[in-house]
Amino acid sequence: MLTLGNGIPASIVLLLGLAAAGLMWGGYRRVLRVRDYGPWVPRALLALRLAAVLLFALLIGNPILRLNRAPREGQRIVVLVDTSRSMGVRDSIGGETRLETAKRLLESQGVMSGLEQLALTQLRAFDETKKSAAAAKNPEVPLQALKAEGEASELYAALESVREEKQKAPLAAIVLLTDGCETGVKSAAELPPGVPLYAVGLGSLHEALVQFPDVALTDVKCDREAFVHTQVEALLELHETHLAGERVTVQILRAGQVLCEDTVELQKEVTHAALKFNVDQPGLYDLEARVLPHALEKITENNGRFFSLRVSGQKIRVFYYEGTPRWTYKFLTRELKRDPQLALHALLRTNTDALYQTSNAPETSGQVFPSTREALKHYDCVILGDLRGSDLSAAQVEALKAYVSDDGGGLILLAGKESYAPGGLPMLGLDALMPASLASSRLLTGSFNVALTQDGSVHPAFGGLQQFLPLESVYTLGEPKPGAQVLARADGEKGSYALAASQRYGNGRVFAFASDSDWKWSMKLKAQEGDNLFGRFWGQIIRWAANRQLAPEQQAALTLSSDKEIYKPGEAVHIYAAGADLGSLKEVAIREPLEKFALAERAENAEKAGAKAQSDLKLAAFSKSGERLEAQFVPLKSGLHQISAGGATAEFLVERPVGEFDRLALNDVLLRQLSASSGGQYFDATTAQKLPETIKLNGHVKTEIHEYVFNDSWLPFALIVLALGAEWTLRKKMQVV
Repeated sequence: MLTLGNGIPASIVLLLGLAAAGLMWGGYRRVLRVRDYGPWVPRALLALRLAAVLLFALLIGNPILRLNRAPREGQRIVVLVDTSRSMGVRDSIGGETRLETAKRLLESQGVMSGLEQLALTQLRAFDETKKSAAAAKNPEVPLQALKAEGEASELYAALESVREEKQKAPLAAIVLLTDGCETGVKSAAELPPGVPLYAVGLGSLHEALVQFPDVALTDVKCDREAFVHTQVEALLELHETHLAGERVTVQILRAGQVLCEDTVELQKEVTHAALKFNVDQPGLYDLEARVLPHALEKITENNGRFFSLRVSGQKIRVFYYEGTPRWTYKFLTRELKRDPQLALHALLRTNTDALYQTSNAPETSGQVFPSTREALKHYDCVILGDLRGSDLSAAQVEALKAYVSDDGGGLILLAGKESYAPGGLPMLGLDALMPASLASSRLLTGSFNVALTQDGSVHPAFGGLQQFLPLESVYTLGEPKPGAQVLARADGEKGSYALAASQRYGNGRVFAFASDSDWKWSMKLKAQEGDNLFGRFWGQIIRWAANRQLAPEQQAALTLSSDKEIYKPGEAVHIYAAGADLGSLKEVAIREPLEKFALAERAENAEKAGAKAQSDLKLAAFSKSGERLEAQFVPLKSGLHQISAGGATAEFLVERPVGEFDRLALNDVLLRQLSASSGGQYFDATTAQKLPETIKLNGHVKTEIHEYVFNDSWLPFALIVLALGAEWTLRKKMQVV
């Protein structure tokens, strides 16, 4: 901006200057007619005098030039480009993909260069992870190399990561180029207002998409648990647009291999298709349901969905005998019947001559307690509730002992007024199988907090169980027998008592629990997740007693495990190493999937579709955690991960995000909301060129005022003297002084 520093109006200075120039022109007419020195010398005299007068007028007016300049290195702008798969939809200007439009705006239409003139500008690509995929000046990953391959759009995580990033130059603004089709755990709308956000919405609104023929796979319903050598059914939900009556092929795939397929006719709007496939091996299955593209379809990115399935070995066969009608039987059988991996046969003696039987097993093995060892071998685990000494015969007791010690069966002994009394297990001779003596057992009531012992904290039966709810009763136990372990204690006002104990008995395993009030977790403490605790607690104990908590290849001195088998995207994985030879372990190797199968690529290249997914190797350091080692790892990719350390192996599955193509239309409502709440502004693909200038005008980029005052320099004075001196010299030479 140019102003006059002496307060004289510019119009007056201009009039005075014009008047002076006119007077000089009139006074120099005689000089201009002199031709003795050629035509240019007189003109030079006039030019020198005009220059002197102009400089003198500027001295009188004292013009001041003020320039606003942004200190480029003192602040930064982050440009976020969405690289999720929805950005590959061709519904942008001129049939471009959304990502192609973003590249064109930034590069050929000068948005990036305009931003770079304002501040230090950094480019970030995001999809399902928080981390940057490219830097503006990184030649290895240039803007044009970005591809729409991300499985999800973690908009919340990307914005949060940029806002929390600490750098020397403060963050002035965020420029976001996206379609707004977010699929993260949290919505970006949950972010509190922060750095000004300038969003550029890419893609068509819903009204522009409905004109295209399309079939979308919108939902897959399938059990998350299955058993090996069984048939699994997946129910697919298809939504059509302008394709009713057409036939399409639907498939279920695993790692590019087709497990089953069928051809269905599309009904008006919604079609349901049931696909059945067999699972022949146990493990974690990363599956995809897809619809092969129809010839008339323009958008095929919404034709596939991923889902996960855990395939287990044969069911664990459980026999539960309860000698007394009580609440424990009701709640325990209810939870065990809910467990899809258990085949339960439960028997309740209601009085001396009556039995009540319940079962979710395909076949039962009789109406009474098994009387022979061969009959007991039909089960992997036996649970004995509150029984009297008269409930079992001597032959049944001997068969039970042989089943545990010789056949490796599991036995769980529940506390009860009858069973833990002298006329219960001791009279039957089963107290020999107890991990602790029952000689002086008595019932205590009150409030008891449950705490794992050092042995219990690393015991497989309590894996992942850290917080317990209080109990209202406990039966006192004697000292643990040689080789037995006390896994949990009940702490009351008057002392601490052994609550859970286990031991090896020959080839089998025995677990004893010294409370009959744990069922109240499920009834009274349901609001505190008591029902989940009750079910998981007994489910894990049964698996340990049945020796089914580890796969055969894991039955070694060193075991490797994770706190869960299936994780949500972005969820932290806790990896544990237990057993012998832990001292030499420093880190665990995680082999994560590398290649992501894209539906469009599979449709174009069938050979690539059948390729095995490659993998990338990561390392995580172990740290001491009680008697075991623990490592943490946050997977950045979906799919099946393998972990290995010291010769032990395990695996876990990270579910692929769903919903990336649930909404294909531009979510401009969200982007406008984010821009407005942060103090930024929303643009579309046709107005985005104005973005750099808008950021500057809105004042979000700080500028410095640089002022240049004409009279502060000696140069104008020197030029006036020089011009007048040169003019006087020429006039004297021409003898017109």
